[in-house]
Amino acid sequence: MTETGLDAFNGKPFTILLMGTTPDGKDDWAVFPGVARVEEDGLYIDRGPKARFKVRPEWVSRIRPVDPSLRSTLRDAEYYLPLSAGNLPSGGNDDALLMTGLKWPD
Repeated sequence: MTETGLDAFNGKPFTILLMGTTPDGKDDWAVFPGVARVEEDGLYIDRGPKARFKVRPEWVSRIRPVDPSLRSTLRDAEYYLPLSAGNLPSGGNDDALLMTGLKWPD
């Protein structure tokens, strides 16, 4: 998506949707709301007093408009970015992991 395309998100309510699995194998998900901000070096999600979230360029194509039936679930966002989250396998190497600053809610 071009920089002009990113501008369509600027100032819009935006949610990051993390999807994962509980230790007992059940689907789990968490929403992280904010406001999209386009800056010189890309797209960020401004989360107020919490750490902002940088949207990697390779993820931009995954951004979707929120279906009106899901708007309240996704915290009144206009757009969302679905991402998968998982646990590091025991003995795994964490060098390839991306530290997002997002903390799964308790």
